Amino acid sequence: MVRDAVPTAWFTRHGYDVPDAKLGALDEMHLPAEVRLIEEPTFKRRWLFTDWEAGVDAARRVELLGFCESRWGDAVEAGRGMARIVLRQTPGAAQIAPPGDEVTLAQWIRDDSVPYLAAHRHTEPGLEKRAVWERVWDLQRAEDRGETVPPFDPPPKYDQKDYRDAASWRQRGKLDVPKERFISYPGCESDEDREPIYGWAGWNHLQQAQALASLYQKRKTEESWGKDRLVPMLAGLLELVPWVKQWHNDPSAEFGGLRLGDYFESFLDGECHALGVTREELRAWRPEGRGRGKARKDAGALADVNAEPGDVGPQEGPPAKARGKRGRRKEP
Repeated sequence: MVRDAVPTAWFTRHGYDVPDAKLGALDEMHLPAEVRLIEEPTFKRRWLFTDWEAGVDAARRVELLGFCESRWGDAVEAGRGMARIVLRQTPGAAQIAPPGDEVTLAQWIRDDSVPYLAAHRHTEPGLEKRAVWERVWDLQRAEDRGETVPPFDPPPKYDQKDYRDAASWRQRGKLDVPKERFISYPGCESDEDREPIYGWAGWNHLQQAQALASLYQKRKTEESWGKDRLVPMLAGLLELVPWVKQWHNDPSAEFGGLRLGDYFESFLDGECHALGVTREELRAWRPEGRGRGKARKDAGALADVNAEPGDVGPQEGPPAKARGKRGRRKEP
């Protein structure tokens, strides 16, 4: 190829140096035409060089994000950045910190998170598809109660255009199945520091409701937020209530026989009445802009699953959710 000036990107694409023109050509080896044919690069297995720095960054990312997830097993001070907490308080984290330190880790956290509210995740066509999914889930709940329901088709799959950003599409995919590590709470940042708020994607629906209700109460009582800023948080709670009622509505001996699904539904209705909004208005809420906005310097505060009124309900729970056949979402 070098001798005959044959244009090719093969060597560059696979990370090899261009061969020396002084090397003997196949023609000089007096090989049969068939052998020369299979000795061409086109028919060779691709032996790719591993980029060392890329491999190191990937290992750092996995390790540090694992440290971030482990923080939810500890008492973490609200309002402080997750990236800063992990790098300064986790033994060994500083030794494997990436170049750029907190900024890089904050970006990794952001890339591995998905917003808590469907309106923050999906475009308008995506929300229309989600409405179909919700109707199917309601029919399945009725079927589980022993009611007769009409036949229904599987809900539609999502496309990339149904998501507001590439990160949510990458994490959720065609079935909107959670695969992310973290839950982000855009629009819920404290006015004191404006640091992004994150929760753990391993929370079950009850724990997610506890964390969101706790965050709602803090913003309402401690920072005197008004209706416009509180409504999307109630919209997020509205999405969680059916799942809390489905999976966590048995009488809880730990809380005096209280049915936690009924409790959160009552809490939601009471707050809607206080703000003068209906459930239909919560469902109709949309964010003003598209996407997630600019990346912040820090990865933000941890949403606390142990605060009021999220103090209602057990703290243990299975991590992940998944959907089975016919769009059915399961929680172990």
